[in-house]
Amino acid sequence: MKKDMLTKGEKIVTYALFVILIIWFLPYINKGIDVQDTCSYLTKYRYLFDKSVKVNELFYLFGEVVGGIIFHIMPGYQVLALNIASWLCYTATAILIYLFLKDYMPRIPLLACVLVGSFFGITWVHCLNWNAISMLLQTIGIMVLIKALRIDSNKLIVVTGILFAVNTFVRLPNILQLGLVVVVFWHYSFTELHKKQTLLLCVKKAISKCLWMVLGGAIGGVFSILLSIGILGFDKFIDDILMLTAVGGGDDSSHGLVRIISLFYRGMLRGAGNWLKIGSVLLLLAVVAIIIDNSVFVKMKAILKFRIICVLGAIITCILAFFMGINADYLDAHVFVAFGAIAIGSIGALYYVKKDIIFSDMCLSTVIVEGILTIGTDTGVAYYRVYMGLPLAFTVCILIRFAKELVSRDNKEYKTLSELKKFQKKKKWLVPCAILLLILSASFSVVYPLSAGYHYATTFVYHDSDNEFLVQGIKAKEFAGIKTSVERAELIDRLQELLLPYEEYELLQLGSFNIGCVITDMKPFFDSSWPDLEYLTMDRFHTQLEQGIKEGDLPVIVLGDMKGDKSGFWNKEKYQIAVSLGESELYQKLYEDQWYVIYVPNR
Repeated sequence: MKKDMLTKGEKIVTYALFVILIIWFLPYINKGIDVQDTCSYLTKYRYLFDKSVKVNELFYLFGEVVGGIIFHIMPGYQVLALNIASWLCYTATAILIYLFLKDYMPRIPLLACVLVGSFFGITWVHCLNWNAISMLLQTIGIMVLIKALRIDSNKLIVVTGILFAVNTFVRLPNILQLGLVVVVFWHYSFTELHKKQTLLLCVKKAISKCLWMVLGGAIGGVFSILLSIGILGFDKFIDDILMLTAVGGGDDSSHGLVRIISLFYRGMLRGAGNWLKIGSVLLLLAVVAIIIDNSVFVKMKAILKFRIICVLGAIITCILAFFMGINADYLDAHVFVAFGAIAIGSIGALYYVKKDIIFSDMCLSTVIVEGILTIGTDTGVAYYRVYMGLPLAFTVCILIRFAKELVSRDNKEYKTLSELKKFQKKKKWLVPCAILLLILSASFSVVYPLSAGYHYATTFVYHDSDNEFLVQGIKAKEFAGIKTSVERAELIDRLQELLLPYEEYELLQLGSFNIGCVITDMKPFFDSSWPDLEYLTMDRFHTQLEQGIKEGDLPVIVLGDMKGDKSGFWNKEKYQIAVSLGESELYQKLYEDQWYVIYVPNR
């Protein structure tokens, strides 16, 4: 009877968490107008099919195609539609991760883990972008890869290679996703070793299987390249390929390799420090609990009193984790999950390589993916937040499996109280404390990022005010139904009105008020829509500007956040050149406040 009640209660909680996973974002789906980064890719979506505008780039092309199609099929409410599409992508990713792991760990902590991923992923940027699409494709690719290894299917290995290759063109720095070919080599090397094959034969078999994934990658790569050339044109395609080596090469660049690796290194150190501090507290709690276990509940059966200790310890840990998460810097939750996934995932991959090769493959996939999303992208530590569901779920899953194995092994060694006492004389602390520590660690790993994610999701809006202040709509039809703060709504509406008489001009924008090309019909002057024009070299910046001046094709200039601290002018030289041009005799100042200044050409 009690077991039936527990089962029924578990089902109710499972269904409730599943409903929460699907609907929690709906009250926030129309919140926030980011006038900086989001408007950059909205500009890309708007001008995707205009061959005279070349703001679309190879680096995110397939993501831009998806966003551009949605933008153009909507007569209005484009951003609301893109928000809904983003919600669908992240929620679908979470559901797929749930289906992927539901046979490996309890449903309630699993749903809590994918809910965490949803909290951080959708919240970061509400509007659909390549991150959301890339994470969905990546999850599908990993599921297909594990299925291929489980049934030993060359065809599915090829499909996996195609998926990962295509996904690199959704967000090009993710080209390291093809590093998951290591999982294929890992799987077949150890599978053949288990069959007592020689090392040479094992390596040959593994390499032959890797070649199937390489073939898939080649097919997907050729297809993607041809499609990209068809969309961008050959010259633009080559320019963007060359741009990859021109942008982000030095440590002064915001997207530089040196900075990326530095962010990853610092993030891992911070994550390791968090695990050590938290682990020390949990270890102390486990030791105290075992002391209580051996002294207070003397007359109880051994297994029953240990279960009571585990439950009480888990409850106390969850309460501690909840309050720590609510008050945590969200970056601490990111690095906590990332370091845990890489460290514990690596242990799991090695530990299960003989016992459960498929689960070992899954652990290794998680480790590689977590590294790829930090080193293989241009945003370092900040990128953890868009894909926390899978690494967190695997971290908790491995901890739970370790605990279950210790319990299962010990149950075989002692079944009566007298046998337990004999065993405890030899191992009084080690095994019970290890089991309890794993349970406490799993509990903390679920609740800490869950509470941090809840706080983050209900308060943070990317480059906008807090949720409570997002109550005002704006006039632009593209943002119909979307709410921002009253102050920002006034700034946006004013900008639209001021630019309206100049819509025959092109628009040069720099800084954190990059919305002009979205709310007006003014085309971007430069072949880059990013607020900092990062993907525009100084040579090209000078060339386009000089050519415009020479031909009398002067753009309207909007420089954002003139006196604030959030400007993000990573290239001060471009900014100073734009200011100098605006202050020259060729222009007059139309408007200025603390958020933006507008210079218009003298007519």
